[in-house]
Amino acid sequence: MRPTTSILLACALAGAGAACSDANSLPDATLDNRVDTVTVFSLKGTPLTSPSGYSVLNARVVRTDQEDEFDFAYDVDTDAAGTTVVRRKLVPLGALGLSRSGFDPGMQLAEEEFGGIDRARIDGFTNDTALTAEVGSTYLLRSRTGNDVCSGLAAMYGKLQVLSFDDTPGQRSVTFQVLVNNNCGYLDLTPGLPED
Repeated sequence: MRPTTSILLACALAGAGAACSDANSLPDATLDNRVDTVTVFSLKGTPLTSPSGYSVLNARVVRTDQEDEFDFAYDVDTDAAGTTVVRRKLVPLGALGLSRSGFDPGMQLAEEEFGGIDRARIDGFTNDTALTAEVGSTYLLRSRTGNDVCSGLAAMYGKLQVLSFDDTPGQRSVTFQVLVNNNCGYLDLTPGLPED
């Protein structure tokens, strides 16, 4: 991709209507970045009332039986008897067949440790395939776009690290730490008020 194309894509993702004449053409950030610890339950084998989705856009867990305003869900594959978990996975919205207008939310496995990631990437995200989840694995996150929170093609970005799993039947879940930059289009993934 030529540099001019990359810059134009970055500007479009950073926020519609922005002048894009400097390194930060976004409105001033107003929301602090903070690390939260979250538990999300498996789509299969848990009560319907257990939240199985996570919304990067709103930094909250979501009951998938009540709404589709989430960016990824947690799920497990089990053995034929349904008693032993053989794979744990994070499933982007598109992999569930729930594509949206704008860009679908995406995830990507990061090579860096959670604390070492200070800036989001704007490309390389998987949006139509489940990613295997393991304790200690870290992922970069991009929210869905074309929504009421961020205008145009702006997205919210974040990072997630898997802390633990509960494979108990009926309670299967993943617990992770997550930091979401709730300032539309901002790429800074360090705690505090972001500058870009």
